[in-house]
Amino acid sequence: MLFQTYNLSLIYLIAQANRSGGAGGFLGFIIGIAAYIFASYCFYKIYQKLGEPNAWFAWIPILNNWIMYKAGDQSP
Repeated sequence: MLFQTYNLSLIYLIAQANRSGGAGGFLGFIIGIAAYIFASYCFYKIYQKLGEPNAWFAWIPILNNWIMYKAGDQSP
């Protein structure tokens, strides 16, 4: 090719980091854990405001949806 184009998006850079020692995989793991903690904390606060006695369900991946279904009058 005469002119080569470069894609310098964040996803591309993280994918390239995976090839050179796993730094992108570790970065993805850290971002995933941070997102889980943030989402669980937000669900916990919502459940407390709903007056739910089992607000700690927010920290368990499958059970956190149970209260949301109940709050929305859906069948869990």
